[in-house]
Amino acid sequence: MKRLVFVMLPVVSLLLLSSFNTAWSGEKYPSQPVELISAAPAGSYADLINRSLAKTLEKYLNVLIIPGNKPGGGDMVAAAAIANATPNGHTLGFLADGPLIYSHLLGRATFSKEDIRVIGQLICTTLVMYVRADSPWKTFQEFMDYAHKNPGVTYGHVGVGSATWARAEYLNRVGSLRMRGIPFAGDTEVIPALLGKHIDVGFGSYQGARQQADAGKTRILFSFTPPGLGPDPSLPTIPSVFGKDVADIPPPSIHLTAPGKTPENVVKVLEEGLEKTSRDPEFVNDLKKLYANVCFLDSKATKVKHEEKALQLKPLLQRAGLIK
Repeated sequence: MKRLVFVMLPVVSLLLLSSFNTAWSGEKYPSQPVELISAAPAGSYADLINRSLAKTLEKYLNVLIIPGNKPGGGDMVAAAAIANATPNGHTLGFLADGPLIYSHLLGRATFSKEDIRVIGQLICTTLVMYVRADSPWKTFQEFMDYAHKNPGVTYGHVGVGSATWARAEYLNRVGSLRMRGIPFAGDTEVIPALLGKHIDVGFGSYQGARQQADAGKTRILFSFTPPGLGPDPSLPTIPSVFGKDVADIPPPSIHLTAPGKTPENVVKVLEEGLEKTSRDPEFVNDLKKLYANVCFLDSKATKVKHEEKALQLKPLLQRAGLIK
């Protein structure tokens, strides 16, 4: 009997190895539920998009997709989880520009660019500055006048190194506003802090601020989306306030990502599923309700765009004194 066990062990090992290699090659991908990690806290703007993405992508991958949240660290907690996950396509991330571009420019990344594979760009977003509805500042110019005379105005953002923080600090330096930033895990923390009068100003998604503005609780004063591209063209922007020689920071976007060594055949399946999702009528309608725009780019086009965006961002961040 012992001899039979010893004979069978190599056979069983070979079968297991064959099964592992088949799964690794992506022939049966996806073969199990997929986790889709958002860097935003539950209930936030990006989390709502992530849940809509999970629901829609399920239809095209024919597998359960479980949305999850790993907020904090300027989106770096979620990014690190993706960078260190097993590269088999069953752990994915929904990440914005912060950990993919800004973290490397600012020297804050705890992983290399090669550790995260961008499957494609999906969403273009708008970031804004907003205040309480009972604030004395009715316009951005009124706020500017006050901030110049009163250093130390506090503003909330979603973490040092995030796209939101970079834009807030860019405005801070370009406008010589001397504001003091307070980090939070996401819009769902910034807005209550603002409404509770723990901070003076909030920086975050247009969607979050707009919902509160519609409820009569906040007032949006400024947009970081270039003129003509944002959901509210009446809002002042960098060029309209400081002149056309002062450039806007390129609009942020959110992407489907995977660990860096994810096999190409798995990436192809995901890319095709993401493109189908971007054209799905229900998904597009969900995004309209959130004041977000679907702007799909495949992995190759996204890589080119990221390189272009990094080239644009570097001199702007240098001008603002955020990098050398």
